[in-house]
Amino acid sequence: GCDSVVTMDITINASPVFTFPQDTLTACDVDSILVDAGSGYNSYAWSNGANTQQIYAANSGTYSVTVTDANGCTDSDDVLVDILNVDIVQNDTSICEGESITLVISNASNDLTYTWSTGETTPSINPTPTVTTTYHVTVNNGINSCQDSITITVLPNSALTIDTSVCDSIFFAGNNITTSGLYYDTLSNAAGCDSIVTLNLTINTSPSINLGN
Repeated sequence: GCDSVVTMDITINASPVFTFPQDTLTACDVDSILVDAGSGYNSYAWSNGANTQQIYAANSGTYSVTVTDANGCTDSDDVLVDILNVDIVQNDTSICEGESITLVISNASNDLTYTWSTGETTPSINPTPTVTTTYHVTVNNGINSCQDSITITVLPNSALTIDTSVCDSIFFAGNNITTSGLYYDTLSNAAGCDSIVTLNLTINTSPSINLGN
C-alpha cells in the first residue's frame, strides 16, 4: 500500500514540415511532368500509389504525397499538375495564290479559349493569305497557356500573253477559232497553280487564186 514512483523518459519528435516548392506545375505539349518530393525522408506515399521520391505525372490533376522521417513522423502536401497539349491539325503546307485554307485545333473544347495571330478567337479559322504567312494560336485553360504555329507558303499564279497571226483558223482551248480577238485558257504552271494564257489572235484570210482554164 506504499507509493511507487515511476520515472519515464519521453522524447517528443517534431513532425517534419513538408511543402512543395510550387503549388502548381504546368507544361505544354509533353507526355508527363516530373514531380519531386525532395530528399531526406525515409519513405514516400503518393496518392497514385507510388512510393518513390519522384514521380512522372502523365495526367492533369492534383497529386498528394505523405512523407515519413527517420522518427516515423509524417507530413503531407499536394500539388496541381496541368499539362496542356496544343496542336493545329494541319502541317506546314503550300497553297496557290487566291486560295484559302482551314486551320483547326485538335480536341477543341468550350473550356478553352483561343487567340489567333489574326485576332480571331474560334477553334478554327479560314484565312486567305496573299503572301507566305506563319499563323500562331494561343490556347488557355485558365491555369496554363500554350502555343502552336503553322506556316502557309503562297505559290504565285502566272500569266502568259501570246500574240500571233494565222491563216483562216486555229485550234485553241479545245475550239476551232476563225475570228480575230482575245482568247483565254487556264493551265497549270510548274508549281501546280493557275497559269492564265491570253491569245491575242489575228486571223488572216487566205488569198483565192483562179488560174482559169
